[in-house]
Amino acid sequence: EVSVEGATMTEDFDEFGFRRETKGDSLYRNEKLAASILRKREKKWRDMLEPKAWEYSMTKGRKKVKSRCRKGIPQSLRGLAWQHLSGSHVLMNQSPGLYEVTLQNEPLQNEPLQV
Repeated sequence: EVSVEGATMTEDFDEFGFRRETKGDSLYRNEKLAASILRKREKKWRDMLEPKAWEYSMTKGRKKVKSRCRKGIPQSLRGLAWQHLSGSHVLMNQSPGLYEVTLQNEPLQNEPLQV
């Protein structure tokens, strides 16, 4: 339930906290997708995240990437997909092991930050 200025209304939210729209809205369907559709999407994402395929997707297939992002990134590939979408995978390849070295050189601070 959501209360706004004394009025209470019940709204339906998905597992990510987004408000669900009416059942007729094709972008925000309340019903769950069939497992076969989810498997097909996951395979498409896996294929797209391959190095040569990703290079093509970022140069000539940007509309396809945008469309697939809007349909949803499969849960199992979100971390990898966001590395590619943000470009951090390129930085990681340019400086392999930098994160581990940084962790070893910087002692963990257990003290709260002073603001």
